[in-house]
Amino acid sequence: MSWQAFFCPQDYVLEPHDARQQCDLKERPEANRFDLKAPQQWIRLQVDRPDATPIDAQLSIGPFYLAGIEVYALQANEISFIGRAGAEQRASRAQLSLGAYVFPVHLKESRSTDLLVRITAPSVAHWHVTLEPMTAAHETQERQMLIALHLGMLVALALIAVIGFALRRSSVNFRLALFNVAILLTVATGSGFAALYWPQWPTDIAAMAFVTMVVLRTAIWGWLYQGLIRPHLQSQLYQIACYASYGLAAIAIALYWLDMGGWARFLTLILVLAIPILHTIAALATRGMASSLKTILVGSLLVYHALHIFALVLVTQYSGQSDAPITITRILDLAIPLLAMATVFLRNRATDQMLQEAEQALMQKQAQLDYESRLHEEKRLLIDMLGHEIKNPLAAISMASNNLQNLVVTENPSAQRRLANIKRAANDIDEVMERCNLANRLESEALTAQITNVLLKPMWQELIQESGQAERFIFAALTPVEIQADAQLVKTVARNLLENALKYGLPQKPISIELLPADLESGIQGGFAVSNDIEPNLRPDPDKLFSRYYRQEGQGSRRGTGLGLSLCRQLVELMHGSINYELTPNAIRFTVTFK
Repeated sequence: MSWQAFFCPQDYVLEPHDARQQCDLKERPEANRFDLKAPQQWIRLQVDRPDATPIDAQLSIGPFYLAGIEVYALQANEISFIGRAGAEQRASRAQLSLGAYVFPVHLKESRSTDLLVRITAPSVAHWHVTLEPMTAAHETQERQMLIALHLGMLVALALIAVIGFALRRSSVNFRLALFNVAILLTVATGSGFAALYWPQWPTDIAAMAFVTMVVLRTAIWGWLYQGLIRPHLQSQLYQIACYASYGLAAIAIALYWLDMGGWARFLTLILVLAIPILHTIAALATRGMASSLKTILVGSLLVYHALHIFALVLVTQYSGQSDAPITITRILDLAIPLLAMATVFLRNRATDQMLQEAEQALMQKQAQLDYESRLHEEKRLLIDMLGHEIKNPLAAISMASNNLQNLVVTENPSAQRRLANIKRAANDIDEVMERCNLANRLESEALTAQITNVLLKPMWQELIQESGQAERFIFAALTPVEIQADAQLVKTVARNLLENALKYGLPQKPISIELLPADLESGIQGGFAVSNDIEPNLRPDPDKLFSRYYRQEGQGSRRGTGLGLSLCRQLVELMHGSINYELTPNAIRFTVTFK
């Protein structure tokens, strides 16, 4: 027994007399190929047999989600109703099986019989027909086995994805698992498996669940690739486009449930074609993605797009005439999740490699920090030891020089000068050690401010007298200024600024010291300012002025450690104050305020 399908014209009306003459088209009418609504298409099945013996056969028409199917037998110019079925109409004389509806057909005594089939379905819905004797339904059994095998493979892929997410919880792995489950549910509902094994489900609800899963699967696929691309593409436009696709998917689902199938299928088709293009463009624009991951990402998108276009062409051109649309659909259902899983696997591998490299870099950095911490601690201990060990000899030298000055006669100026130089050198060494010790304590956070009331005027008067050059200072103290700070630390800051002005100011030029009164509006309780003239060609670098160990070039033999101004800033900030400077071509002014 063999059979051949012929299409009827679009405007065909069931008529027994001229059905064979009118329904002789070998291809689907052009108008029905691209109709996204659910047009009715009449097909004539010409059944030929080697003998005219009556036989019982079964006609299988699928898939399950076809909206409507009606079958009629045409013999001796008589039309007899065989049965009807479909997702949107009650079955009559038909039975649902896995992947198709089965109609029992009794072929009478004739070598040639015509069956007229009316199928209600959009052009993007593939349909297939098989006719075989009831006693040898091999094709039906083979079809059911292939569908069961297909579902089993999808179950295995979904389980692998779910287990992968359970072992490695991440957003991308969750999306991959959800995508695989969506594909499984799409095939389970579209093949009729759900309606067959849960008969309490109405066929129309099961079919609606299928089209809903088709849209959801497409949207979840886009969501998965967004998760792969987004970390490497910080584009607001891309994010907006992704959210727009999810919104269109929601609208398409709503249109399906509102029985506006034409518009819903149009939006679904747009999503199926546009989402891969969107993510392909985004993948090509990524930055910082591993080259292997980028290659497979773009490649999987291109393959996905090519397979879907190929499937659409086959469905619209060869539906009911070849099994090629079924084959490409099954390939799609398996290839797409496999491509997604391979892409996610490579992504996870690249991420693990990056994390491993980051951990190694962090370990190296930590080792370097530990080494620097040990050096810093050793330096601190060395400075502490030197400070304690040198203080006693320096004190002895200073005491000896004082005693010798008392013994040496005043008429010997050369000896007196040498003794004064010895004493000054000892004082300089003591000052350097004090500054190093102070810097050490600041670094180790061992120094705390002891807040008391500090009168600035007597402090500055004492420092000016100790300098030995009181005649160079212009001291402006219109009102007494009292602040709350650490008296010793404030005195250290003032002494450093004073010595800095004496050391780097122009010789014989006056040094101005001004006490600053409180400013209640800004919360300043008082401060002081130190100004001195400088040589224009020896102006300090403003960016390095408070840097540790900085000394401007061209200072010749002038002594200095480069710690003074750096210590001033740290000490002032320790007491919640601020130190600033104003630099002009011929002068510099330091201002210290306390809050």
